[in-house]
Amino acid sequence: MSGPGDTQDKPQTGGETAEKNLTVTPAKVAHARSERPAIPATPGHTGEPMDLKGTEAPAEAKAAAEPIAVSKASKDAAAMAPDEKAPKGPKDKAPKRRRGVVSWFFAGLGLAIALVCGLASWNVWSDPHYVISPRLDALMQDFGGYVAAAAIFGLALISVSLLRRRAAFVVTMGLVILGVLVAAFTTVLLGVGASIMCGRERVFSQGAPDRRLVVIAVRGRCGVTREYTYRVSVRELGPSIPRQAMIFQSFGRPAPAEVVFSQDRTISVLTKSGNAEAAPRYTVTIDRRTLKPDKVWRFDARTD
Repeated sequence: MSGPGDTQDKPQTGGETAEKNLTVTPAKVAHARSERPAIPATPGHTGEPMDLKGTEAPAEAKAAAEPIAVSKASKDAAAMAPDEKAPKGPKDKAPKRRRGVVSWFFAGLGLAIALVCGLASWNVWSDPHYVISPRLDALMQDFGGYVAAAAIFGLALISVSLLRRRAAFVVTMGLVILGVLVAAFTTVLLGVGASIMCGRERVFSQGAPDRRLVVIAVRGRCGVTREYTYRVSVRELGPSIPRQAMIFQSFGRPAPAEVVFSQDRTISVLTKSGNAEAAPRYTVTIDRRTLKPDKVWRFDARTD
């Protein structure tokens, strides 16, 4: 209801709610006290826009209500967001691919090759070493590098069977390259005859007085070498798998002629001499427990 002299408010358009500046007069105040303000009609019944003048909340009430709305919104967001400190449940992982019977078979085959060839190669290069068969021992000494390469290839077979993805590729390729290098180095040594005795021929053998040791001297020629290579070794007598240790080695000269046992474990190697002078002696003492000589005589005519 409007009093006399009031200006009629024009309806708001475009959804905008703008406050109106009204001039307050004593007549308006008295009229407002005498009569109750009429409740505005609902916009849906009259078709007129609703006049919200006089029903708006004060500014302080609005300011107090805004933090409450913000706090409710933040609580709702926190409830919807996942808790970072809460333990995460187990994620669904793809099932691991199990190794088949073929992979395990080749891995076992590679392990067997690596063990047999590795032990054989270690036995060849160790001194003293075990002699299963004199002929086999001679072949192993000549071609021990190929045995070591076969052991490395066995390890490569294990890696390609058990490892996965990048690790399988890197480890396998590294082992294959190493095996090829070892085989190539052995071939070079066989070609030049460096410390390799091919086509062995026994020069002499001499047993100890107590019949527990035997000294064997062999010579051979390998590769492009023009001189004979000589090697004198001491071998046990009695055990089914005897041990053997080298005590003398030369390239070309001096050439061993015979050995003399001063005692059961003290051996002197006599070499050939081109004049009437006494042949020099190269004496070693063999340890009873380990079969290791106290000294190994080595000569190289190409450098000495």
